Parts: sequence; C-alpha cells; structure tokens
Amino acid sequence: MHYDLSSSPLPLLVILMTIILVGVVAMMIQAIFHPKSATKIAHPQHLIDCDADPLCPEGWEVVEHRKHGQLEWNPAKIRLYLSKQQTGGMGIEDNELRKELEVLPVMNANVLDYLLKHPELVPDEWDIAFLWGTIYRDLISGELCVRCLCRHPRGLCWSYRWLSDGFYDCHPAAVSAS
Repeated sequence: MHYDLSSSPLPLLVILMTIILVGVVAMMIQAIFHPKSATKIAHPQHLIDCDADPLCPEGWEVVEHRKHGQLEWNPAKIRLYLSKQQTGGMGIEDNELRKELEVLPVMNANVLDYLLKHPELVPDEWDIAFLWGTIYRDLISGELCVRCLCRHPRGLCWSYRWLSDGFYDCHPAAVSAS
C-alpha cells in the first residue's frame, strides 16, 4: 500500500510519535544510568519576609515583633515546642513562658499570614501553632495576646490567646528547629 504524505496526516503522526517515544526512552535510560545528570524537577521556593511589618488587627497594636530576615519555608526545619511546664496537664503562666521563649527562635506572625495564604504548606499534624515572635496588645483592655494558626473542619484560620490565660499542652509554639 502506498501513502501520499500530502494527502494523509497518518504517516507524519507516526513519525512524530516515534520521535517522542525515542526521546522519552532516552531520558529514562539517562535517569537510570546517570541519575545525577538527569533533569530535576524544580520545586517552588516559598520565601517569607519575616522582617516586614505584621498584620495588626483593628483595635490592637504590635508590642513586640522579632524580625529574622527571609525564611525559606521548610516544615522539616520547624518544630512545635512545649515547655516542660506545659506538659502533663500542667499549664504555664504568661510571663514564665514568654521568658522561656525569649531565647528560642520562635516564628512571627508573618509566617502565620503566609501559611493562611498557602494552606497546602501546613503540615497535617499542625492542629494549632502559636507564633510567639509577634506579641499584640488589645487597645481597649490593655491585655497582651499572641496569634495562632488553627485547623478547623472548614480549613485553616487564625485565632489568639490572652497571655494571662496561661498555656497548656495543647498550645505549642512554632520554633525553628535549627
């Protein structure tokens, strides 16, 4: 049987498919025998500006905001921290925990707000995480508070806790693991 290439696209399609198949096979062979030279898939880098001014809800003021540059988000480098006094059902008072966290690299509210915009980045085990790097004051009551990331059935949101309420084993702080 004779095909006229000008009248039928079938042979051209067969040629193109053969070229594609040969290319795919060549890439697979390269990946098997030369894995370091194989094409790597680039994952998007998630940089969080922890030096920027944080979100400040209406009626609040920022009392403390620990700046720590650009943070490349990697959940493996962040841990949820509990003070020894928080574990075992015992709580810890506001000033005690705040003093203890002063020496730790706690995350600030910019991390919280970034994660709310990118919920796919939040580890599944993070049901709640307090971001002690930013402390707020309610302008009416004068009370200090810290915001937290919360997982609810409808998704992620932020909430807060007055420092005077104390913190228990269900109130971990997000801290850099390094």
